[in-house]
Amino acid sequence: MTRWNARFLAFAFAIASTLPALAAVGPQEGEPAPPELKLSTSLSPTPVRSPGEATLTLTVEIPTGYHLFAGKELRVEAEGPVARLLGTPAYPAGEVEEGIAVLRGRASIRVPLTVPAGEAGPIRGTLLLKWQACQDYGEKICFLPARSAVSIEAPVILAPPAPAGPAPETPAPTPPVVEPAVEPASPPEAVPQPEAPQGGSFQDRFGQAARENVPFALLLAFLFGVLSSLTPCVYPVIPITVAYIGSRSEGKGRAHGFLLSLAFVLGLALLYAMLGAVSAKAGQTFGSLAQTPWVGIPVALLFFALALSMFNLFEFKTPARLTNRIEQTKQKSRGGGFVGAFLIGALSGLVASPCIGPLILAILVVVASTGSSFLGFLYLFTFALGLGLLFLVIGTFSGVLAALPKSGGWMDGVRVLFGALILAAAFYFAGLYLPRPAFWLASGLGLGFVAGFLLFGASRHFFSVPARVVGLVLCAAALLLVLPLLPPAPAGSDAGARGWHGDLEAGLRDGRARNVPVLLDFRADWCVACVELEKKTWPEPEVEGLLRQMAPVRLDVTRNSPADREIQARYAVRGLPTVILLDPQGKELGRFVGFKGPADLVAWARPHVKPSPPRGT
Repeated sequence: MTRWNARFLAFAFAIASTLPALAAVGPQEGEPAPPELKLSTSLSPTPVRSPGEATLTLTVEIPTGYHLFAGKELRVEAEGPVARLLGTPAYPAGEVEEGIAVLRGRASIRVPLTVPAGEAGPIRGTLLLKWQACQDYGEKICFLPARSAVSIEAPVILAPPAPAGPAPETPAPTPPVVEPAVEPASPPEAVPQPEAPQGGSFQDRFGQAARENVPFALLLAFLFGVLSSLTPCVYPVIPITVAYIGSRSEGKGRAHGFLLSLAFVLGLALLYAMLGAVSAKAGQTFGSLAQTPWVGIPVALLFFALALSMFNLFEFKTPARLTNRIEQTKQKSRGGGFVGAFLIGALSGLVASPCIGPLILAILVVVASTGSSFLGFLYLFTFALGLGLLFLVIGTFSGVLAALPKSGGWMDGVRVLFGALILAAAFYFAGLYLPRPAFWLASGLGLGFVAGFLLFGASRHFFSVPARVVGLVLCAAALLLVLPLLPPAPAGSDAGARGWHGDLEAGLRDGRARNVPVLLDFRADWCVACVELEKKTWPEPEVEGLLRQMAPVRLDVTRNSPADREIQARYAVRGLPTVILLDPQGKELGRFVGFKGPADLVAWARPHVKPSPPRGT
């Protein structure tokens, strides 16, 4: 709406000028129009030196009264020569509303641009923004996916081979704002998939948390590392490992012992950090696969297996042949001073112990969701520093060793705690990708199996009775604590509960056979107004009575499959929810887009419905 800056406008005139706008956003029978986005680009620095790097920023102006979906629904692609120079875009996180991340006002997408040596002159191309929008007013219609294009030009100059001094850069004109050409589209990759959770895939959730809360994530990684050093497989061997360091620093003071211990810990930390960087790079490459149950459900099963390993059902061990080779190399490294301590630390990290191996694998899966090699390196490096803290302290201050508690049953509690945490991750991923009945069945079976193993598998896990009780409580608490984090069950999951057809042809046949109108309800899980219809309108007794005199068909187009797009094109559906009333022969009688309350819907549909004949006539 227009903002009136003149303070002297009368109150009555302000209300009068508002009424037409309110009417314009009220219920509409015509086709809704998606918002017109304004796109502009900027490049910093400009011009770009060859070789060199720069940041290309795509600014999106979203009209008032609309919002865009953030997450996987917002994507940038490039065409033309500039495409080969662009890296992975950094998207805005948005604000989470009802479990869905949305963007309003102005949003910026930053894309790294890398120019190799030998490039010169302007490099041109086109940025394609794939987006999906909903109204914030009136019927809160959600529009089908669309895309906008903006032309870009990157001025590139050759860097001087041997500059005598800093030369002033020649400013380049700011690229003009180009109005985007909006064209409806339905790209499969830009549409929310039904398999992905409403609040985003696990990659989106964990990746966003790990990217935006780096200090907290680093603290958590460090604490997990410290706790890992207290597990039964690590804690008892700390004195043995430190004995080597002590023998090499005998008579040389604490500083020498500290440096030897630090070299050992750095070798361990750098190895894990490289694993983290590789895992994050793999997550960046294959992250889109994680939005489907074909990857999400196996991840849940992987976490469940890792939890069972923490409970000692089985062990993740390095093959014996490789372990022997590594131990031989470690023996050769003894006596090598700082380099020898560094190599022993790195080689010790290769032989992942049965206690921390599952935890490291679980952390690597989460780290992969960040898509950032730098953060992957940083998080695993910090975890390893926490793991090596006791090594560092005992190697520097030998007297601390006598003050440490002896190995015992208390270490089982640490292992059980990690097992429960990993089991919580398994419950979480299962809840994201499984329907609620399947989730409860799988969670019950999994929890029952763990409980049975803890209670009756003492010959395998050797846990004390207190550790078993703590494990049972923690595992049950893990399931309860995960439930509030799960997205709500899709509103359309009970589409056929009240006589709705899920297939168009079946509904049309029913309409012809009974000589009744056919009602088509186009909906999707991500459509707010669709969910509102299903909660407030369709269940009303008067509406249900009217539906019994029709052949209602619920067409869930969340998946946006080729069949979904074909049927939407067939009935010229541009926004959701769209409700269409057909006569028994399939001819359209009327339609509306957006939300209608029970009374309004009955008034709209009643004229087209023949009263049911009295019984016995």
